Amino acid sequence: MLATGECEMREVLRPGLEAEKGAGRVRFRPRMQLDIEAAAHAPPPGGLERQQQHHSLGFVARRTFKVCGVTFIGSIFLVALLGWPQSLIDNEAFKPNLMSVLFLFGLVLVVLEDHIGINKTAVMLMVSAAMWTFLAAGYHPYESLQGHATL
Repeated sequence: MLATGECEMREVLRPGLEAEKGAGRVRFRPRMQLDIEAAAHAPPPGGLERQQQHHSLGFVARRTFKVCGVTFIGSIFLVALLGWPQSLIDNEAFKPNLMSVLFLFGLVLVVLEDHIGINKTAVMLMVSAAMWTFLAAGYHPYESLQGHATL
């Protein structure tokens, strides 16, 4: 029931046509054309499941890479902080290689920042802290005055 002065608008369509509203006007398009356009944008059969599988595999890969990278950096930091094993810290041939690998791990994490969802500032702070601590532990500042003076 309409109140006085109100009017009811109804769209009367011919069979086989569908109304498309936009920009203040109504445009009629054949249903067959709409069905063809919808089929062109629809995912292939089984495609949605495949996309979900790819998404979950990508999520697992990103999470694994993030955890492995941060664990590696953290483990080097702990080795340097605890001073164990001492032979690893004092090995002059191994130290530059470890520093390079540590820097490359940090750099790769920064490059892949958007894909794995990690903060590049935090990564570089962790890498620099691990590198500095590992380097400083090699001087043995608490055991010798020369190491303390060098550091």
